[in-house]
Amino acid sequence: MESLFNILVIAFIGLIAYWWANQGLFGAILHFLCVLCAGVLAFATWEPITRLGILAPMPGLAPYGWGIGLLLPFCLYLFLLRLGADKLAPDNVNFPHLANLFGGGLFGVLSGILTVGIALIGVGHIHSTARLMEFGGVVRTQGAGAANGQPAVEGNLWVPAHRIAAGTFAMLSTGSMAPTLSRPTLAAYHPRLADESLGLFRDGFSRNGRLAKVAALPGSVTLENFAFINDPSFQIGQLRGPTYVAEMKLARGASTEGQMIVVSAAQVKLVGTNATSTTGVAYPLIWGQRGPNGGRVICEFADKTAYAASATGEEELIVSFAFPAAAITAVGEPLFVEVMGQRLDVARFAQQPAIAGPAGKALVFGGSGAGASDLKVDAAAPKMKPSDLVMNRTVDPAGLDLNSLNGLETDPDEKQYLASGRADFPRGGMRASKGLAVKGIACPIGSSVLRLDISRGRSAVDVWGAKRLAAGEEAPLQLMDEQGQLYTAIGFIHVQETGEKMVTIDLRPEQGMQRIDMYPQLSQTSGDKLYAIYRLPQGKKIVAVMLGKETIATGDFLVPTPQMQ
Repeated sequence: MESLFNILVIAFIGLIAYWWANQGLFGAILHFLCVLCAGVLAFATWEPITRLGILAPMPGLAPYGWGIGLLLPFCLYLFLLRLGADKLAPDNVNFPHLANLFGGGLFGVLSGILTVGIALIGVGHIHSTARLMEFGGVVRTQGAGAANGQPAVEGNLWVPAHRIAAGTFAMLSTGSMAPTLSRPTLAAYHPRLADESLGLFRDGFSRNGRLAKVAALPGSVTLENFAFINDPSFQIGQLRGPTYVAEMKLARGASTEGQMIVVSAAQVKLVGTNATSTTGVAYPLIWGQRGPNGGRVICEFADKTAYAASATGEEELIVSFAFPAAAITAVGEPLFVEVMGQRLDVARFAQQPAIAGPAGKALVFGGSGAGASDLKVDAAAPKMKPSDLVMNRTVDPAGLDLNSLNGLETDPDEKQYLASGRADFPRGGMRASKGLAVKGIACPIGSSVLRLDISRGRSAVDVWGAKRLAAGEEAPLQLMDEQGQLYTAIGFIHVQETGEKMVTIDLRPEQGMQRIDMYPQLSQTSGDKLYAIYRLPQGKKIVAVMLGKETIATGDFLVPTPQMQ
């Protein structure tokens, strides 16, 4: 299969070369210039189009956004440039037959290499396995001579079109096509573009054929702390010598279907540069994160199965990544940390003095307190009734089957459980056969689905009164556990008691119900029921319901463990 992949790459390049060898030298040169200019424009607009035009307004396209944001503009630019070139130069220039054949073929080969190279780079940034048709390129390996679990070269294409294209446009970005109104260049911000494409960008977690998210949404990753440990004797496991430590918070937008955040060593990198745009890249060897029951867990990226990961149901991951400093200090100073396609500038930490070894270990082993909630629970708030917060993953009182989902999607692993979407259903519905009936809401192993009753006038969790006015309509409705961690609802179920008596199911596990005004408004006389749906790790103890900084209710609810379900 790997040989077939190489043959296909050569075949596409050969077809383009053959076409332009028959079209003639002048047309081939003109097309090559169009490809070159279209590539420059595509890479120049790649990030703005992807971040602002795809990921921000259409978060559902996050797995494909980076590939689409490069390939579609490239095709558009090439079409427009070709159209303009054909209008400006409608006639060919006569050259000797051999010049047309060999010269046209040569420029056809160059055009083919750049075109196929850009295509490989674009495809390499689309959600898929790390290997394309079993070709790995640069992935986390455990081969001889490579650090276990660290990115290393596994194979090379016979015609490395992606490397030639990446090198060509990186060179142009610092040369004749360098930006005049901004500092960033392709060479500085994507120093290993070919490695990312085949295939570090996609070298993430996979289980039972399902791939974890490879591209985080804008704003879902924040840099909480960044420090340089300038101590030659510093050592943690396989990490030795001067070290950079980046502590960051990954939120729900970096999770896979709102269930879990998983990051491999290939998906995190520290990039450094100097005034001449010479770049260095480092990948983490160590990470430290909050343990499932508090405290701190320290691990090594020492094999291919090592991942920094949140507990199932947790919507954020606070993690410290430790990078060997040699690759960065050799070229200059750190510029940014990149995680799952999101770039985090380290400039605000640039003036921070270097720290000694003991302080560095304290940062890795203890963290800096980043991400800790500063919310205070008001003990005078009403106490939740037993019926206000319950474990319930059903969709009652709606009755629906797999043939009448109306836009709702089921979980790939649990076909009879809902994963996301919004739809209205009649109460009760039609009784379906056992094999077609929707059993409830998807719930990964290790977590439980909870219903929080926020119905107006019938629940102790009153989100309709003065505290809502104090918190504001943009405040999130969250559950707080005894460790101070907060959990946002993944959706709601609205049961109408008047009119057509419909049931609305709205599930948004990746985005979450970030604002109280995302829930339906209930009148004082309707009698409607409204439930906020949460998915929490088992074993957590819920002590409060918070609306922004306001305590709506207190409680003492233990999320059931597997033995208790």
